[in-house]
Amino acid sequence: MFAWRLPLAAVALILTGAVLGAQKHPVHRRPQSAVPKQQDREGIETLQKREITASMGFDVDALLDLWTDDGVLLPPHHQPIVGKAALKHFVEGERQQYANHDMLAYNEQWDEVMFVGEYAYQWGTVSYRLKPPTGREIEGAVRALRILKREEDGAWRVARAMWNEAPPAGK
Repeated sequence: MFAWRLPLAAVALILTGAVLGAQKHPVHRRPQSAVPKQQDREGIETLQKREITASMGFDVDALLDLWTDDGVLLPPHHQPIVGKAALKHFVEGERQQYANHDMLAYNEQWDEVMFVGEYAYQWGTVSYRLKPPTGREIEGAVRALRILKREEDGAWRVARAMWNEAPPAGK
Protein backbone atom coordinates (compact mmCIF):
# COMPACT_ATOMS: atom_id res chain seq x y z
CA MET A 1 0.00 0.00 0.00
CA PHE A 2 1.18 3.54 0.60
CA ALA A 3 3.81 2.25 2.97
CA TRP A 4 5.79 0.58 0.21
CA ARG A 5 6.04 3.99 -1.37
CA LEU A 6 6.89 5.98 1.75
CA PRO A 7 9.79 3.97 3.04
CA LEU A 8 11.45 4.26 -0.02
CA ALA A 9 13.81 7.09 -0.28
CA ALA A 10 16.04 9.51 -2.61
CA VAL A 11 19.77 9.79 -3.02
CA ALA A 12 21.94 12.26 -4.86
CA LEU A 13 24.47 10.35 -6.92
CA ILE A 14 27.44 12.31 -8.15
CA LEU A 15 29.47 11.08 -11.06
CA THR A 16 32.46 13.16 -12.09
CA GLY A 17 33.06 13.57 -15.78
CA ALA A 18 36.00 15.86 -16.32
CA VAL A 19 39.29 16.37 -14.56
CA LEU A 20 41.42 19.30 -15.74
CA GLY A 21 39.26 19.56 -18.86
CA ALA A 22 39.76 15.95 -19.97
CA GLN A 23 36.80 13.59 -20.35
CA LYS A 24 36.89 10.52 -18.14
CA HIS A 25 34.49 7.66 -17.71
CA PRO A 26 32.71 7.74 -14.34
CA VAL A 27 33.97 5.15 -11.89
CA HIS A 28 31.93 3.93 -8.93
CA ARG A 29 33.92 4.44 -5.77
CA ARG A 30 32.63 3.91 -2.29
CA PRO A 31 32.94 7.01 -0.13
CA GLN A 32 35.76 7.07 2.35
CA SER A 33 34.11 6.77 5.76
CA ALA A 34 34.73 5.29 9.14
CA VAL A 35 33.43 1.84 9.83
CA PRO A 36 29.92 2.26 11.21
CA LYS A 37 29.45 1.72 14.90
CA GLN A 38 27.32 -1.16 16.07
CA GLN A 39 24.82 1.36 17.45
CA ASP A 40 24.43 2.90 13.96
CA ARG A 41 23.66 -0.49 12.43
CA GLU A 42 21.23 -1.25 15.24
CA GLY A 43 19.61 2.17 14.84
CA ILE A 44 18.94 1.54 11.16
CA GLU A 45 17.61 -1.95 11.93
CA THR A 46 15.25 -0.32 14.46
CA LEU A 47 14.10 2.14 11.79
CA GLN A 48 13.39 -0.76 9.43
CA LYS A 49 11.44 -2.74 12.07
CA ARG A 50 9.37 0.32 13.00
CA GLU A 51 8.69 0.97 9.33
CA ILE A 52 7.51 -2.58 8.68
CA THR A 53 5.22 -2.49 11.73
CA ALA A 54 3.77 0.91 10.75
CA SER A 55 3.29 -0.22 7.16
CA MET A 56 1.53 -3.43 8.17
CA GLY A 57 -0.84 -1.42 10.39
CA PHE A 58 -1.38 1.50 7.98
CA ASP A 59 -0.24 3.79 10.83
CA VAL A 60 0.24 7.22 9.23
CA ASP A 61 1.57 8.94 12.36
CA ALA A 62 4.12 6.18 13.00
CA LEU A 63 5.27 6.36 9.36
CA LEU A 64 5.67 10.13 9.49
CA ASP A 65 7.72 9.84 12.69
CA LEU A 66 10.29 7.89 10.65
CA TRP A 67 11.03 10.97 8.49
CA THR A 68 13.09 14.08 9.09
CA ASP A 69 11.10 17.33 9.21
CA ASP A 70 12.56 18.37 5.84
CA GLY A 71 12.11 14.92 4.25
CA VAL A 72 11.77 14.68 0.47
CA LEU A 73 9.95 11.86 -1.34
CA LEU A 74 10.37 11.47 -5.11
CA PRO A 75 7.68 9.04 -6.28
CA PRO A 76 7.52 8.02 -9.94
CA HIS A 77 5.35 10.23 -12.16
CA HIS A 78 4.74 12.70 -9.32
CA GLN A 79 6.03 16.07 -8.24
CA PRO A 80 8.50 16.04 -5.33
CA ILE A 81 6.85 15.83 -1.93
CA VAL A 82 8.76 18.12 0.43
CA GLY A 83 8.35 18.37 4.22
CA LYS A 84 6.21 16.55 6.75
CA ALA A 85 2.98 18.41 5.97
CA ALA A 86 3.19 17.39 2.31
CA LEU A 87 4.25 13.87 3.27
CA LYS A 88 1.25 13.58 5.60
CA HIS A 89 -1.11 14.72 2.83
CA PHE A 90 0.39 12.17 0.42
CA VAL A 91 0.32 9.28 2.91
CA GLU A 92 -3.24 10.07 4.02
CA GLY A 93 -4.31 9.96 0.36
CA GLU A 94 -2.67 6.57 -0.07
CA ARG A 95 -4.28 5.28 3.12
CA GLN A 96 -7.72 6.37 1.89
CA GLN A 97 -7.13 4.77 -1.50
CA TYR A 98 -6.31 1.43 0.15
CA ALA A 99 -8.64 1.73 3.16
CA ASN A 100 -10.45 -1.52 2.41
CA HIS A 101 -7.33 -3.55 1.66
CA ASP A 102 -5.58 -5.85 4.11
CA MET A 103 -1.79 -5.71 4.18
CA LEU A 104 -0.77 -9.38 4.14
CA ALA A 105 2.99 -8.93 3.84
CA TYR A 106 5.53 -6.14 3.73
CA ASN A 107 9.27 -6.71 3.54
CA GLU A 108 12.40 -4.65 3.01
CA GLN A 109 15.59 -6.18 1.66
CA TRP A 110 18.43 -3.65 1.56
CA ASP A 111 21.25 -4.86 -0.67
CA GLU A 112 23.66 -2.16 0.43
CA VAL A 113 23.86 0.23 3.35
CA MET A 114 26.73 2.71 3.34
CA PHE A 115 27.57 5.12 6.16
CA VAL A 116 28.95 8.59 5.55
CA GLY A 117 29.21 10.54 8.80
CA GLU A 118 25.72 11.32 10.12
CA TYR A 119 24.14 10.02 6.93
CA ALA A 120 23.66 6.60 5.42
CA TYR A 121 22.33 5.58 2.06
CA GLN A 122 20.77 2.33 1.08
CA TRP A 123 19.25 0.65 -1.91
CA GLY A 124 17.23 -2.50 -2.21
CA THR A 125 13.80 -3.99 -2.74
CA VAL A 126 10.56 -3.42 -0.88
CA SER A 127 7.91 -6.07 -1.52
CA TYR A 128 4.30 -6.26 -0.44
CA ARG A 129 1.08 -8.27 -0.70
CA LEU A 130 -2.38 -6.74 -0.35
CA LYS A 131 -5.84 -8.26 -0.28
CA PRO A 132 -8.62 -6.08 -1.68
CA PRO A 133 -12.14 -6.61 -0.31
CA THR A 134 -13.05 -8.48 -3.49
CA GLY A 135 -10.76 -10.10 -5.98
CA ARG A 136 -7.33 -11.62 -5.95
CA GLU A 137 -4.34 -10.64 -3.86
CA ILE A 138 -2.10 -7.90 -5.21
CA GLU A 139 1.59 -8.61 -5.06
CA GLY A 140 4.35 -6.23 -6.04
CA ALA A 141 7.81 -4.87 -5.40
CA VAL A 142 9.73 -1.66 -5.86
CA ARG A 143 13.43 -0.91 -6.10
CA ALA A 144 14.18 1.85 -3.61
CA LEU A 145 17.01 4.23 -2.89
CA ARG A 146 17.11 6.45 0.16
CA ILE A 147 19.22 8.64 2.38
CA LEU A 148 18.97 8.28 6.13
CA LYS A 149 20.07 10.85 8.70
CA ARG A 150 21.11 10.34 12.31
CA GLU A 151 19.17 13.03 14.20
CA GLU A 152 20.23 14.83 17.37
CA ASP A 153 18.23 12.35 19.47
CA GLY A 154 20.38 9.55 17.99
CA ALA A 155 17.51 8.03 15.98
CA TRP A 156 17.93 7.34 12.27
CA ARG A 157 15.22 8.82 10.04
CA VAL A 158 14.52 8.92 6.32
CA ALA A 159 15.68 12.22 4.81
CA ARG A 160 15.23 11.47 1.09
CA ALA A 161 13.61 8.57 -0.75
CA MET A 162 12.71 7.48 -4.25
CA TRP A 163 11.62 4.27 -5.96
CA ASN A 164 10.53 2.64 -9.19
CA GLU A 165 8.75 -0.59 -9.93
CA ALA A 166 10.85 -3.72 -9.71
CA PRO A 167 10.71 -6.14 -12.63
CA PRO A 168 8.68 -9.31 -12.05
CA ALA A 169 10.55 -12.08 -10.26
CA GLY A 170 12.97 -13.94 -12.50
CA LYS A 171 13.47 -11.09 -14.97
